[in-house]
Amino acid sequence: MTPSVVVASIVGPPFLDSCLREEHCVAAEGWLHEAVKALESGAYGACGGPVVDDNYGRLRDWVVYFCEYNGYLPPFEDGETADLNGANIAYRRQLLLRHEARLAEGYWEASLHPILLAEGVRFRSVPAMRVHHCGPFGFGYYLRQRYWFSRAFAGARLPSLSTGQRLTYLVAAPLIPVALLARMAGRVWRKRCRRGRFLASAPLISVAPLAYVAGEWIGYLAGPGDALLKVE
Repeated sequence: MTPSVVVASIVGPPFLDSCLREEHCVAAEGWLHEAVKALESGAYGACGGPVVDDNYGRLRDWVVYFCEYNGYLPPFEDGETADLNGANIAYRRQLLLRHEARLAEGYWEASLHPILLAEGVRFRSVPAMRVHHCGPFGFGYYLRQRYWFSRAFAGARLPSLSTGQRLTYLVAAPLIPVALLARMAGRVWRKRCRRGRFLASAPLISVAPLAYVAGEWIGYLAGPGDALLKVE
């Protein structure tokens, strides 16, 4: 959820500019080796892997895990993808240099990735590039951060959206929390990933999409403001 931090920018071969993970994620053994191996042929411009839970003891930590990383649950398929998570990703050097001015926007999945894909850059998912999400978070703190992060996300997307697309989102917003919960549950069930934990934390999980939608709604209506500065 929080901005990724560079953990390897001066190690490895010269083509590898940065491997990123969130500060509350711990890379599995061999993570950097797998990133280098996936990028060294030059066929792919970025690669990333799954985000694995840390067997949390508190329900609120499961809320964060399922809400933030439900699209990156194990098991993870190896191969080309259009969707990589900023909590666990590596880029080739020239891509970041080419778009250096855009990096300051912070939320690269929303601002940089669509541009790279439009340029024909290929992304690869690598199951062995695992990171473990450790937490912990307070529930109220998480909801506030989710709001600010979602507003920043919407603000980053604004330049690529038409007026009609913005209006569609603003009108459809009341239905989006239901759709998000359904998608989340579908992914958990399809991957058979921690179903019991998901059910136990479901009452708390159901609150989180409200913060998502509120942040994006304000972001699409009024822009990001200083939202990204408030994301910790």
